[in-house]
Amino acid sequence: MQKRFTNYKASIESFPLGEQNVGIFKPGRFNGFDIMTTQDNISLIFTHSGKIVKTDSDGDGTQVFGVLLTPTGTIVHEDGPITLTPPANTRPPQGEEQFRTFILVCEHKYQAVKGGVPATYFLVANPASGKLPIALPDSKSQVILGVVTKDYNTNILTYTKSLVPILGDQTPEDIYNVIKPFIEIPAATVLPDFRAIAKEFIKLNQPRTIITPTFDLGSNSGSINTWQQIPYSQWVGEQAKHNILNHTVYYRRVRDGDHKDFIDIEIIASNISSGELPWTWGNVNIIHVGFMNNQNMGHPLLAPQELRADLTLEGTIPSTRIQRFQIEERGGSTQEASMRIVIQNVNIIEPPIGIPIEAPIDIIIDYPVITL
Repeated sequence: MQKRFTNYKASIESFPLGEQNVGIFKPGRFNGFDIMTTQDNISLIFTHSGKIVKTDSDGDGTQVFGVLLTPTGTIVHEDGPITLTPPANTRPPQGEEQFRTFILVCEHKYQAVKGGVPATYFLVANPASGKLPIALPDSKSQVILGVVTKDYNTNILTYTKSLVPILGDQTPEDIYNVIKPFIEIPAATVLPDFRAIAKEFIKLNQPRTIITPTFDLGSNSGSINTWQQIPYSQWVGEQAKHNILNHTVYYRRVRDGDHKDFIDIEIIASNISSGELPWTWGNVNIIHVGFMNNQNMGHPLLAPQELRADLTLEGTIPSTRIQRFQIEERGGSTQEASMRIVIQNVNIIEPPIGIPIEAPIDIIIDYPVITL
């Protein structure tokens, strides 16, 4: 039977007023309910970030609020905090994984009474230990707003908000077909995994840092005209290190008169894995060059000078390019300084060939499959 919701002069009852939303929007969390705070890991307070702005009837702005849609189509705006306590006695038995998940649930059952009935909120504990998905006790009147995970080893609680539902009967493939004309993707026989591509894109594009040794501009101490290797470390600090994975970084100090030095830097791929681009100067952008001074004396200046194609590393094939910097002290005091060079790979406009676009990834937080 056909049902219309906006016939001319039709008396609109409260149930079909909400029912008209179903089919256009799917039940779930649409805004807010995205912040969890706790002082004691017992009393949990859920609030809203306020990404949507509305006004009251007088045109004044209202406070931040959360929005959800129930299975019957009722829209709930919640502008106050929600305080809940996780169910007691939920620690997993010894020998099991010491994690348990809880779903933050909103329940609303339509009743034909004046003013309606309020929506209620509560936490439901996963009957199984570990970071596993949980089914709603009653999908006819409830929606999941987020997932709380408790680590019983550290007594730490974390919270993940539910994803906003896709409109109507749209699927991820439908959304892909909409954006397909505007992007470049590698050829594939199946739909690419865009989350894997995005993850790889971010990984390859993240900034890297090179820190040179400390040089005394007032003396000839240190290596001169001899290429030296800068050690690799995942965590670079103030010492001479770099964190460009699978690459070797060399430096060379060249004296150019009193209080002047050239510092040459070269990056060479040493163990490139499939899908990874080499960090040569041809596809690297210098984001920042700075000083780390051991003495607050003198007046050092630092500026990139040139890209050299005629410089080579001893015992290796000629390098394509070497970045040359100049440190110059314009003062009468001896200055010790080292360089912090921040670079970024800029040759990844589209996903490079070789990225495993169909490989599984570990960042899915959709329901009913929730991996935290």
